[in-house]
Amino acid sequence: MLLHIPHSSIKMAKGVKVSNLQENLDVLTDWFTDELFYHPSAEYIIFPYSRLSVDVERYLKDEPMEKEGKGVLYKTDAFNKPIIRDATVFPAMMKIYQDHHYFLNQRAGWTLAYFPIAFIVDCHSFADEAGHPDICLGTGSYTPESVVDEMKKYFDKNGFSNTVNFPYSGSIMPHGFENNKDVKSIMIEVNRKLYLNKYNKNDNFENMQKIIEGALDIIYEHEDTVRKQNFS
Repeated sequence: MLLHIPHSSIKMAKGVKVSNLQENLDVLTDWFTDELFYHPSAEYIIFPYSRLSVDVERYLKDEPMEKEGKGVLYKTDAFNKPIIRDATVFPAMMKIYQDHHYFLNQRAGWTLAYFPIAFIVDCHSFADEAGHPDICLGTGSYTPESVVDEMKKYFDKNGFSNTVNFPYSGSIMPHGFENNKDVKSIMIEVNRKLYLNKYNKNDNFENMQKIIEGALDIIYEHEDTVRKQNFS
């Protein structure tokens, strides 16, 4: 199981100037998701820079958010104010993006070299707004329906409202593996009200960590089932 955590960092790359930086980081950072998402059998792929520097969840081509100024390199911040980038650092920023995806691809390929399935979990959080659930699951053709069904039952049982592909949809898939039936992916988005007191951990953090670990157990069990089927 590969835990992909793209938006937990507040580190800024050189040459990027954002007005009201702290306010932007407060809004756009998936605070503590590198701790919230935990499983003893998982490998972590954590992007070390803020999405204000480079957003590795965006596509280089045909990115729908590019028209909003929120492509791989944001043109505007969370408050739609311009982000200033030193033109000389553009190659370095693109290398940061490409290196991250190279590593993600490498780990997916390595996993398939030893196991019959590579399962990626795209780990996020989101700000609470009216009509938003506690948990959002992002899925696609690459997501086993049985895993989605089990996760929904699990969150229902534990008293958490949950939706599929609302308010966010889809999940990351390594470049070149889009049509590989042995690579699976699901996004888990956690409402920040469940584990944060504004931008700090609240008293429910450890409980939510255990809840997420239980959800990840479902993926681990799915992986185990596939392994047994292939080696029986």
